[in-house]
Amino acid sequence: MRRIRRALTTAVAAIAVTLLVATTASANEGFNWEQQKPNNMISNDAVGSASFDEENGPVFRVWHGDGTGLRPMYYEINGSAPREIPGGGRTEFAPTAIFFNGRMVVFHVGFDQQIYWAARINDSTWTPWVAIPGQRALGSVSVALYQQETRLMLAYRGTDSHMYMGQFDQIMSWTGLGEIAGNGATSSTPAITELGTHSSVEDYIVAVHRGIDNQVYLTFGRMNNGRMIWTGNWRQLPGVLISGAPSIATAGSVNGYGQIAVRNQDGHLATYDFSMDANGNIALGLWRTDSTNTYLAAAPTLYRWGWYILVAIVGWNHLVYEKRSR
Repeated sequence: MRRIRRALTTAVAAIAVTLLVATTASANEGFNWEQQKPNNMISNDAVGSASFDEENGPVFRVWHGDGTGLRPMYYEINGSAPREIPGGGRTEFAPTAIFFNGRMVVFHVGFDQQIYWAARINDSTWTPWVAIPGQRALGSVSVALYQQETRLMLAYRGTDSHMYMGQFDQIMSWTGLGEIAGNGATSSTPAITELGTHSSVEDYIVAVHRGIDNQVYLTFGRMNNGRMIWTGNWRQLPGVLISGAPSIATAGSVNGYGQIAVRNQDGHLATYDFSMDANGNIALGLWRTDSTNTYLAAAPTLYRWGWYILVAIVGWNHLVYEKRSR
């Protein structure tokens, strides 16, 4: 049994958490922003980014057109010319993407608040858009792989502003898992990622969200007999007030370290590191503001590329920039 710092209020095995006093601090990440090609990849909302195999593979990016209202969605791969995703899908919220079971899967929320997905077969062929039955969302969605990449987890803000999660199996069959952690409301999309050893027993889902007070909150969960068991109350990460949704990603050989990225209320990037050691103890770090003071037009996006975590932003000019963040 792992060393226990805090008793959990549920049946999940204990998570030992070392929480440092969080404050803001300036930090130079040591990497420069680079504009992502093509030059006509323009949006006023977040750009969804995902690696094809998470191990230094080609990078897939998806976004909706610039402007307001319902807009088409476009994608590109490693700087290729943008192409519209076929099927007539339209959205006013940022789409998201993830590589699952050998295909790139894109999600968006339609005008009817339903959550839709489509999978890329090749550059000329996509599956039709499919609605997740009975699920309605406000804003975008967040996705993560889980349990040795055999499950695709999806989190969203419900029409009651509470946060919900469900899972797809490898044939894209959906199972709802109920409310995330409980006792939480959000004004934007929650974000999720996997933290752990890629084994079905040891993996955790980390969830973060923006509270109605514009602070960031975090919790951990683990699957147990087909149910997601959460660690109890949301844990506040004080030190920064944010605008828009947070983003989260993990990397390393066993997804052992991760980062949260947000757009603070000054419009700049702030990040927060966390990690899990070989004994399962989770350490939380400090908020850091990006030293370049680059202005963000929308919330940032984190994604894993090999052993690294990259951050993508939309600048004041609505062009997309990226750099290594961890």
